[in-house]
Amino acid sequence: MIATATSSDRKHLEESFELGETNMQLEGFRPTSDPVYQSLKAEVLAGKLTFDEAVDAAVQSIARERRDPAA
Repeated sequence: MIATATSSDRKHLEESFELGETNMQLEGFRPTSDPVYQSLKAEVLAGKLTFDEAVDAAVQSIARERRDPAA
């Protein structure tokens, strides 16, 4: 488990997620409707994953989905 983030750190993370989500929406993506994204975001905000770990998990999820689109 990752060390507990301060409320300032959490606020910064939340703002970063908001900015990223807004940018993705401008490109036609809807990350907030993706359950994998929501789960990883919650784990980052809870301090269970680092941002980099969440990115790695997202990439792995996409790679699995592309290998087996029926899953």
